[in-house]
Amino acid sequence: MIALISSAADWFLSLILLYKYVALFLISYVAALALPVPASTTVVAAGAFASAGYLNFPLVLLTALAANVAGDLTGFFAARRWGIRALSSLGLGFLVHTSGFSTLKRYLQNFPRLIIFSTRFVTEAGPAVNVFSGVTDLNTKLFVTYDILGEGAYVILYSGAGYILGSAWQDHIGVLTRGVFLIEMVGITFIVLRMFLRAYRTHR
Repeated sequence: MIALISSAADWFLSLILLYKYVALFLISYVAALALPVPASTTVVAAGAFASAGYLNFPLVLLTALAANVAGDLTGFFAARRWGIRALSSLGLGFLVHTSGFSTLKRYLQNFPRLIIFSTRFVTEAGPAVNVFSGVTDLNTKLFVTYDILGEGAYVILYSGAGYILGSAWQDHIGVLTRGVFLIEMVGITFIVLRMFLRAYRTHR
């Protein structure tokens, strides 16, 4: 299984070398739509390839940022237009009337900036937040602003790490991943503490 994953990752990296910015854009875009492709690894590798002269680093930044934002906005606007209708056609329309849905919507409304920004670093959570933001009619300007800020920070962090590490990027990708995971956990803990504090103040 590990060998299969490694082989798939090598295949995506070969696409970057062959098709450069087009491949980087497509991989990042489909990852933002929740498809299982190694987007973060690809962005780090693109930064490393730029440090070796195979790619232009500013173009790597712009391409990855444009692709991630485009993917996020695709999910957001598709969910806004067709999300409720799709749930209803699948017999799941009742979900929007459940207490769980209301609770998640309230959390998103209370902490939209922090949730949108922080989940840009979480490949698994970001697409879900995009869709949920669209379904709940979150303010478009607010979503777009913090999506761009979050994706910008994500792209700079990952591609910048690849650029600095250069040919040694594969030896340190695990450290980078664990470091970002730790930051994510701190952010999630902060959100949870804020929610409990607000709930406590409300019920005092």
